[in-house]
Amino acid sequence: MKTPAPHVVALMVTLAGCAARRGSLPQFASSDPVLGVGLEGPATEVLQAMAADVDGGTRAAALDVLVRAAAEPAGGAFGVAAIWDPEPWVQRSAVEALASRLSEAESIERLTELATRAGVDPHVRCRAAYLLPAPVEAPVSQAVRESWTTAPIWKSVPCAAADASGGATDAAARLVEALEQGALALEPTLVPTLSTLKVEGLDAAIVRGLDSADDVVRPMLVATLLARGNPAALDALRANLSDPDPLVRMEAVELLSEVHQPGTDQLLAKAASSPEEPEGSVALMVLAARTGGSFRTFEDAFAGDNRDLRRAAVRFGSEHVARQEAPGGGRSARKRLERLLAQALVDPDPTTRERALQATGRLQIVGLQTVVEALLGDAESDDRLRVHAAEALLALQAVDRP
Repeated sequence: MKTPAPHVVALMVTLAGCAARRGSLPQFASSDPVLGVGLEGPATEVLQAMAADVDGGTRAAALDVLVRAAAEPAGGAFGVAAIWDPEPWVQRSAVEALASRLSEAESIERLTELATRAGVDPHVRCRAAYLLPAPVEAPVSQAVRESWTTAPIWKSVPCAAADASGGATDAAARLVEALEQGALALEPTLVPTLSTLKVEGLDAAIVRGLDSADDVVRPMLVATLLARGNPAALDALRANLSDPDPLVRMEAVELLSEVHQPGTDQLLAKAASSPEEPEGSVALMVLAARTGGSFRTFEDAFAGDNRDLRRAAVRFGSEHVARQEAPGGGRSARKRLERLLAQALVDPDPTTRERALQATGRLQIVGLQTVVEALLGDAESDDRLRVHAAEALLALQAVDRP
């Protein structure tokens, strides 16, 4: 089966990765270096200014960092501002940030507020409910149930999933019915939700839904099956790797890079057998990151003029080092990564700079702090880039703290 609309695949991979990045994604260590570090200095000033920006995406990015980094439980005032922001996208970000602090009663209170308050976007409401520790309070269950029972089937999936996770059999039946029909809206948090949901017959329903879902939804179903370890996803992606369209082949590799399951490395090796193609080069980098291959793989890719490959070199070179530095790992290539990131931080492509800032912060590459501070202080730079710089600086400043 060919997965159409390759640009949609890339979108879903990106959004699913963003939604799940506070968890155990392989590209970085699972710990969050800014969680609860406290807020001070120029990074805080920039983040607070961006949290008041008229652009919802900028507010979401800034508040995400502020909620996670604040010393106060649940991000203090920033957590309150995030859940009461009028933009659903900001509230989505708040849910994921608060979920990283579930050991705090205040974070549970904020998520409960989002799950029960009238007028909250159903995707926000039900993602918050899904992430709350079980058993949830009765008002949460009631709000979730009302949301899916009163919605058309294609809008009912997120709330039916949340209700089914608590054992509601009728919600599970609605969820299975919707997935069999491919009847669901494009929503980034559905992939991480469905990927971990335990409902009888869910995999079979998603597989059947592949034949009936439209071109926008089908890639999301493939991504979910892949995360669940279902071989039907590998069958779809195996076909895509032989597609004449290079974009389809590249996005198959991108999907495979998100999940390390039995069979994924074999398909990546198939793509890597054509290293002269961009998707083959990316597949080589994914495999090098997973198997501890030579760091030269990333350096060579970054030295080229293909910005997609430079971005991939930043991502997978960082994953390579993170895996090496995990318990039981071997000798780290941290110094070589630092030199690569130093170049990436001044790359003409803004997305490459963003990736480099994220890697610098997550791996706490302290030797690059001066460059990060310069990017933070550049008032002419893109707002999102400065948010990433602020987050990276907070992570670097946390290295020497007890």
